[in-house]
Amino acid sequence: MVVSVLVSAITLGEKRTVISTQSQAKIEGSDLSMIFTSPNFLTVVLTTNKDITGVDVVIKFDTDKIIILPSTLLSGTAYTTSGGIVDETSGTFSFSALRRENSSSSGPVATFNVSPLEGADSVETEFQFREGEGSSAVIDVSGGNILNSTRGIKVTVSR
Repeated sequence: MVVSVLVSAITLGEKRTVISTQSQAKIEGSDLSMIFTSPNFLTVVLTTNKDITGVDVVIKFDTDKIIILPSTLLSGTAYTTSGGIVDETSGTFSFSALRRENSSSSGPVATFNVSPLEGADSVETEFQFREGEGSSAVIDVSGGNILNSTRGIKVTVSR
C-alpha cells in the first residue's frame, strides 16, 4: 500500500510562490486489525503490500464477559477460513485463513459473532491479537511470518 502526501509551502515575502512536492511512505510487512459492527459482529482485516499465503489468528477475549460461537465464523471475500476454536482456559479464539487464488492479500479475512454472557444485555470489553510464538501470524509465499503489527479494539457488545 502506498500513501501519498502532498506537501506545500509558501515562501514568505513572495507573491503566489507555492512549492509542491509529493512524497511516498510504504508500509512494510503486514498489519492485522479488527472492525466492530454493532451490535455484535467482529471482522479481522489484513493490510499488506506483500503476497500472502495465509493468516493464523489468535484473539484474546474476556471469557467472564463474552461468548464467541465458532459456528458463526465466515470467510472474507479473498480467504477461506478453517478452525474456529474457543479455548475457555486461555481466553482465546483461533482460526486459520488461506488466501484464494487470484485474490488480493489485503482486506477482510473473516467475520464472526460475539455476544455478552447470559444475563447481560450489553458489555464493554476488549479484543486483542495474541502475539509471539504459536500465536497470530501472516505467512508470505516463502513461508515466513511477516506480521508487522496488530491493533485490538475496545467495544460495547450488545445482544
